[in-house]
Amino acid sequence: MAQFFNLNPIGVATARLSEAEQFYLAGNLNEGLAAAQQAWRECPQEPDVYRVLAYLHMARGEYPPAAQAAYRAVELEDNNPASYAILGQVYLTFGLLPQAEETLVKSLQHFPKDAMLLAELADLRFRRRQDNAAVITAQQALEVNPNDGYTSALLGMHHLKQKKYHVAAPYLRTAIRIYPFRPDYLRDFGIAAFHIDDVIGGEWGLRESLKYGPDDILTCQYLYYLLVQKRGGDALGKSLTLFFYNNSSFGWVLEIFGMLAALVGIIVGLVAVADSLATPDQWIWAGGLLFFGIVMILLPISGIRLRGLRGRKLDGKLKQELSKADAEQ
Repeated sequence: MAQFFNLNPIGVATARLSEAEQFYLAGNLNEGLAAAQQAWRECPQEPDVYRVLAYLHMARGEYPPAAQAAYRAVELEDNNPASYAILGQVYLTFGLLPQAEETLVKSLQHFPKDAMLLAELADLRFRRRQDNAAVITAQQALEVNPNDGYTSALLGMHHLKQKKYHVAAPYLRTAIRIYPFRPDYLRDFGIAAFHIDDVIGGEWGLRESLKYGPDDILTCQYLYYLLVQKRGGDALGKSLTLFFYNNSSFGWVLEIFGMLAALVGIIVGLVAVADSLATPDQWIWAGGLLFFGIVMILLPISGIRLRGLRGRKLDGKLKQELSKADAEQ
């Protein structure tokens, strides 16, 4: 399997850093950091050591040591784009966008075809909502490295937000092939796959995401609904549920509008009942408003309920559906 940290195969600290990498991939950040720190004690002048330290401190949410390690990597090896890439990643991770832009613009002047630097610039532009420029930059990065998981994930998440699920799924599939432990990439792939009726791929992605991110509400909600739909659901019901799940504010507007229409219909009906001279038009209006109101109430209700499902209730329902699905296999 390709090395995640892109270590120098002939580096003096490669063996120790490979150990840190394995701990990191297993989700054990403490042991990973301990191994990297041991590599630092043994090889204090090795640039790879500082790049790995910076990445591990980033993963732990520790900005000062991450930045310090990245600065040291640049000092030791300023002719390597990987040093600038890790510094740019530190700034992006902690939301320091002006610093990230300054680092990336300057480093790309010296390394204009480096895939990682281009990917980080695309990330920066997505964060600043410069979507068109970001897509162009990301595509440039993929031209240099078609198998870059980071860039593929950026494009996949962008198209997922745009609800272009057929476009998003292949990018996200590439991302999870490179980063099989990332719960957010697995979740997003599962969601995209489910939307394009790839139930098998959707269930796999969401189940895998649940392993690494068991507390992610979006994963749990989508997996619960996928399993319910898999046991027996219609295409129209799925479309309505997912539409109003993703547009719950609009759903609530319809709910309120429907309640008001139904209430007016009931009032008009009661007036007609009390009025012995009520005309047929009054009965038609009463019935029509009541029917229209009920439809507006029922139309978004499944999506709204799914959006509101969380906590112990969601956990219980999901466990129940998982048990049923496992028993049927």
